[in-house]
Amino acid sequence: MRHYITRLFLILAILTPLMSVNAQSHDRGSSQPPSKEAVLTERLIFVFEWILDAHFTQGERAELQRIVEEYSRSANASDQKALENIADLQQKIDSIPADRVVETRAAIQTQVLKQMRDQPNDQTARLILSVYERTHQKTAVSQPSQPVVDRRSAGIPAELVGQWIARRGSGSMYQNPNNGSFSAPEGTIDSYKLFADGTYEHAILMQNSLYNCTIRVFGRETGKLTSSGSTLTLAPGPGTLEYTDSCRSQMNSKKATQMEPQLWQWQLTSDEQGAKLCVVDSKNASACYYKQ
Repeated sequence: MRHYITRLFLILAILTPLMSVNAQSHDRGSSQPPSKEAVLTERLIFVFEWILDAHFTQGERAELQRIVEEYSRSANASDQKALENIADLQQKIDSIPADRVVETRAAIQTQVLKQMRDQPNDQTARLILSVYERTHQKTAVSQPSQPVVDRRSAGIPAELVGQWIARRGSGSMYQNPNNGSFSAPEGTIDSYKLFADGTYEHAILMQNSLYNCTIRVFGRETGKLTSSGSTLTLAPGPGTLEYTDSCRSQMNSKKATQMEPQLWQWQLTSDEQGAKLCVVDSKNASACYYKQ
């Protein structure tokens, strides 16, 4: 496996002009994220499932994570970097225009399959090739005339549908000693509504009070949501950002926004507060949201 991944990345790098990318990440607070190897594995699975138009079984996912962990223990820095670079193609894939998906996948798939078949003794090549052959042998028998499918258009898992909210901050208020009135509570409310048709609504309210002055920042946007395994891709549409200051009205403003795409690794758990959706973005920033 030592030089196969490096060669594979070089092939993909040559083909990346077929793609474009415009993505950024931001800090989402603190929670316990999955391990670095688990996040990297899911990103690799997203890339290879898209390239191969195939699906990893649980056993194949576990085998790929084992290989990734082996790489992590390796002293070969170039191979480790090549693996991470392949995973980074996740962002480029989601930016491919819809009318170029089939053409782009076909060009990349041909080169990747050739590389894998040229390395029959490499464990990574054997695994990825077996995923492709298992899926497409079944397709050839049952649906020989089916076109290539863009798996990103398949909606989201049913368990994710609904409203998810994260509340942060102290919620404390200031009481005016002269008249006994209270200021607005401080804190942040971050809300996502995820719909079964693959769309979402996001709203965030940040509020800060100092004595009898309150600053509010309210942002909102809608967008499209796609999933692949435990990866969610958010493609925001146009939104708005509103700033209000109760003491300095001349600072008030409302403007249009266009947020950047986001890539999340997600995990569902539960605690005493109920169902909890924890996400980690491509920069390992993480946050948890509770279902309403």
